Amino acid sequence: MFLFSGTSLADSPWTKSTPRSDFFVNGDITAFGKAYAAWDGDTTIHNDTPYMIYNRQAKHRIKNDDSAGPETAWIRRDDVAVQWLLRNSGNGTKYIQSANDGKLLRWNGSQLDYAPADTTGDSVEWSIDPEIYGWHNISSALDGKFLQLLRTNNSSGAPLTQEFQMVSTASSEAADWWFAKPYIPAQPSTDFGDAPAPYPTLVGDDGAAHEVTGPRLGDTRDGEFEGHPAPTPMRMATTRTV
Repeated sequence: MFLFSGTSLADSPWTKSTPRSDFFVNGDITAFGKAYAAWDGDTTIHNDTPYMIYNRQAKHRIKNDDSAGPETAWIRRDDVAVQWLLRNSGNGTKYIQSANDGKLLRWNGSQLDYAPADTTGDSVEWSIDPEIYGWHNISSALDGKFLQLLRTNNSSGAPLTQEFQMVSTASSEAADWWFAKPYIPAQPSTDFGDAPAPYPTLVGDDGAAHEVTGPRLGDTRDGEFEGHPAPTPMRMATTRTV
């Protein structure tokens, strides 16, 4: 999907100074790292599963930020505004539904916009067909036209314009789309202690721990991946209402 992460999380992918593909920068996971961490080896596109729909030529994702029609977001945007679910229309086609507000992507023959979640008919039905190397084409059930995102760049390679278009043939990378599952951080299921040495606290020392299930005091439980030895109790300092 992309090969450049940059020297900081703020770097633009099109600023190709010191290009590299880091999973982490200064301890923080990069968009590149998230793409690999989210990959589960499943090449089948499933209904009712959140995906980020990423364009091959423009290297941007479809975004619904409570707007009237589709917008674009770069590779570092991965919240619900860029997540979509494919819903079975019952006609062998799919609804493309925003995870942000439930609206459906619609093509009425002249305009791309969003329709209410309960809308039915050809204008909100789409075919998702394999193209090459995991990329897919998205075509409207209304007239068979293909969705593409055409990007032009300035002399530095940064996006100058980006335009969604419906075209008769999927003849360029602008009509290729990748359905990428969003990165979901692992949630710790174990609670460790914070007893000081010489008491065993760390995983490697078989420190005391318990699963974060069962009765609790307060609103939530504290889970963690490792114990944290401390001279005084500190890890249970999260405010609780009891």
